[in-house]
Amino acid sequence: FVEVFLGTPPAGQDVHALPPLLVAGPALLAGLSFAAGVGIAPLIEPLVEPAAGKAISLYLFPPGGINLAFSLSLLALALGAALFAGRRVWLAWSFPALLTWSFPALLTGPQVYRRVIAAVESGADLLLTSQGGKIRYYLVVILIGALLLLLRGASFSLEQMGVRPLPITIASAADVLKAILLLLALGATLTSILFEKHLLAALSLGIAGYAIGGIFLLEPAPDVALVQFLVETLATVLIIIILARTSPAERRKAMANLWGQSRGGLLRDVAISAALGGAVMLFALAAVSSRPTPNPIAAWHLENALPRLGVTDVVAGIITDFRGMDTLLEITVFGMAALGILTLLARPHPGQPMVLFGGRAGREDSSAVKDAIQEDAERPESLVYRSRFNDPITRVAAVPLLPIAMMIALAHILYAGSAPGDGFTAGVISGLGITLWFVVFGYEEVKQRLRWLRPTVFIGLGLLLAFTNALLPLLFGREFMAFTQVEGFNVAGIKLASSLVFEVGICLTVFGGISAILEAISHPKEVEPV
Repeated sequence: FVEVFLGTPPAGQDVHALPPLLVAGPALLAGLSFAAGVGIAPLIEPLVEPAAGKAISLYLFPPGGINLAFSLSLLALALGAALFAGRRVWLAWSFPALLTWSFPALLTGPQVYRRVIAAVESGADLLLTSQGGKIRYYLVVILIGALLLLLRGASFSLEQMGVRPLPITIASAADVLKAILLLLALGATLTSILFEKHLLAALSLGIAGYAIGGIFLLEPAPDVALVQFLVETLATVLIIIILARTSPAERRKAMANLWGQSRGGLLRDVAISAALGGAVMLFALAAVSSRPTPNPIAAWHLENALPRLGVTDVVAGIITDFRGMDTLLEITVFGMAALGILTLLARPHPGQPMVLFGGRAGREDSSAVKDAIQEDAERPESLVYRSRFNDPITRVAAVPLLPIAMMIALAHILYAGSAPGDGFTAGVISGLGITLWFVVFGYEEVKQRLRWLRPTVFIGLGLLLAFTNALLPLLFGREFMAFTQVEGFNVAGIKLASSLVFEVGICLTVFGGISAILEAISHPKEVEPV
């Protein structure tokens, strides 16, 4: 610090004066470190005790007198002060000349530093040679790593792993229907792999997801089933939109690369999939059959959802309170991922900055849509994207479906604590309404008619509400994300609580994320190859 910030610059070098803030930063850190050390008991103990779960005692000076640890600390301080005081002497030493008899090639500090950096860069260059750009190879490495971790913790004896035969009984017709749905899910997943046509593969994958949702519905787990149905519908529609935006030649090329591999490559992929699937199956069986009690945490949730949170829908209590931190992080990741997709796929015009909070990515004012339509009119017909579903019947059907979807989403938010549905399903339902508009009307008309559709604004507002709901209790001396409810407020079964604010934040974030993804993949100027 003294040499860099307070020392005299070397002769012959033009060194400008240091900005005050550049000095203030390290000075502030040093001051805070000193304050934390001197006031370790009152400042640090309250922060560490909640994590430790018990009372602890921190001190700067040993309460029982000088001991070995304190003596070593004093010795370190003394040696450091001596090295600093004599730095002019030992910095001027010529180490190779002094130690030629034993270390003829002794390196200086800068030489060591440069060689270490060169070694790191060489290693990085070697690592980059493995980055060929094909996701399948990256997945193989990840999956093999997961397989090795599973095998590392497993025993060769299934009995020692805790894998025991599970009793399979059929008690009612619902069990038969579950078995049929399970077979349907497995068959649809297999056909999605075997079909060479992208559309049939996407539809088969959607059928597999719907079959799993049917199993959830028979459990019964209506909340989970509703989420499964909505997400599968949205994912299938998005895949179909992406396929429609991809040229037939590019799709044929992708399938030729996939199905044109050698028999050895096919057997390799099958072996990796079978090994990983078998390991995960054994891990799941061991986890299920080794439980001391069937559903320990589920029983606790069922017992405490109503008395602690006043909700009869246990899933709503888990999402907004019992595991609310998980939900907060999940919507944050989802929002950031949607913004990343928007940034990667929506490219601005040359010479223009990308403005994510404008009416359109890459354009700032509301006239951007008119400009885009004019540009599209001047381009060749082959480059103009028009929806194939834009006819009078679909237009009449799509117009009222959007407000209906918004009303259903609002009901999911208001009654999240007493019925299936929550902020996430509300965001997906409203997102499906927007998806229908993009499919029917196309990008330009949607941006003209829905001027209020600003995905980045919705994402930011949703995250702001969610984090405000989490941080606000700290101002009143309560814990992070503390649950708060207005007692006595019950209008048409709607209760006013902090979870309601959280549900609104979840809905806005999910809705904004879906809208951002739709804008990115349906933009007429972005026809991306596979």
